[in-house]
Amino acid sequence: MVSRILLSDEKLTLGWIVRRTLAAAIVSVLVGFALQEHIQSMTMRFAAIGLAGASAPEVLDAAIAYAKKRMGAEVAKAGVKTNAKSKRNKRK
Repeated sequence: MVSRILLSDEKLTLGWIVRRTLAAAIVSVLVGFALQEHIQSMTMRFAAIGLAGASAPEVLDAAIAYAKKRMGAEVAKAGVKTNAKSKRNKRK
């Protein structure tokens, strides 16, 4: 994860780095606990934990994009303008 952050050409924010690192860490810990009793080979267990941690940020980004798209569709279906200021009533 750190090498991907260091080698990235994009401008990265602290929030982006923290979100992706925490997602990878949490998923890796949970997968490690889940596989502890099922996979006896230490090498295979570490490989599965590494792959799960490496793919976690992309899965998180895809889930956030899906949720935003779904929410946008619901708002459009309701007929509400997004980013629109409410109109004030003029005083007479």
